[in-house]
Amino acid sequence: MKLGISLERRADGTLIFGDNQPLGDYQRTMVDWLEIWAAQYPDRVFIAERKSEGGWRTLSYAQALDGAARTAERLLEL
Repeated sequence: MKLGISLERRADGTLIFGDNQPLGDYQRTMVDWLEIWAAQYPDRVFIAERKSEGGWRTLSYAQALDGAARTAERLLEL
C-alpha cells in the first residue's frame, strides 16, 4: 500500500516529511467548527472545569457559541 508520503533530506540532517494527498474540505476557523458542533450537539459538554467545592462547571456547545457571538457583538459595538 502506497501512502503518498514524501521525504526531503536536507544537508544539515533535517528530515522534512510531507503528505502528497490533497487537503480535503475543512473549516476556516474554530468558530466555524463551533457553529457546526452547536447545531449537531447543542447540549453536549464543550468544556468543563472542576469546582473547588466539588462537581463540575460545564459549558455546552450551544452556550459556547452564544457566548462567542455575544462577545463578538460587544467588540463590534466598541
